[in-house]
Amino acid sequence: MFVNVEGLRVRGRLLLRFFTLPSWKRYGFYAVMLVAADEESKPPLLLTLAREALVAEFAPISPTPAPSWRITIVDWRKVGAAPPQFQQPGCIDAEWGAAWYESADEKAKQQRYRLTKLRLWKGQRAKQRSPE
Repeated sequence: MFVNVEGLRVRGRLLLRFFTLPSWKRYGFYAVMLVAADEESKPPLLLTLAREALVAEFAPISPTPAPSWRITIVDWRKVGAAPPQFQQPGCIDAEWGAAWYESADEKAKQQRYRLTKLRLWKGQRAKQRSPE
């Protein structure tokens, strides 16, 4: 499954010369994950399985309640092995990988979508775009 998750608040640190202050920012991420389901399963059941896995993984780091997160399916397929790019920095394990972005940064959101689609969903290396 190729999903988009938005609405998580994550604690970061802001550096002001010699002092660090905690700050909370909203983040989202695109993820590609394998879920165990019957071959005839359709998106509503798959979304429920993905939501359960994501809540179990990320509820401890975000003070926003999981029901307020927006989790949507971008694409899905019935069968297929995980692309070899899963075993790279930013990937959790062999079952799924994710690309995070700050919610306020629309350009980063688009870039992470493109990166996730090419690298994790299609198993291709993302090419650098020329500066515009």
